[in-house]
Amino acid sequence: MDSSPEEKYLHDSRYHTLVDTMEAHLESCLFSPEEMREAVLMACIHYELNHPYHQENINIAEAYPDYVIQALDRLIKWRKSRK
Repeated sequence: MDSSPEEKYLHDSRYHTLVDTMEAHLESCLFSPEEMREAVLMACIHYELNHPYHQENINIAEAYPDYVIQALDRLIKWRKSRK
């Protein structure tokens, strides 16, 4: 059985550090919660697209739910607005 996020946070030092690092970025106002969620999705998508196992005939619109596509669209718009 998979551990809950809370259990991972309490018992997995790497997961704990990851959460603490993300929280520090939020607290220092470097990123909003929405930007953090979008960045996490983007990192996962980059990872999947940059590894051969995931590159075969991938169609992003079919591979990811609508909310992920919407988050990517917001991320792209946000990036363009920051240039």
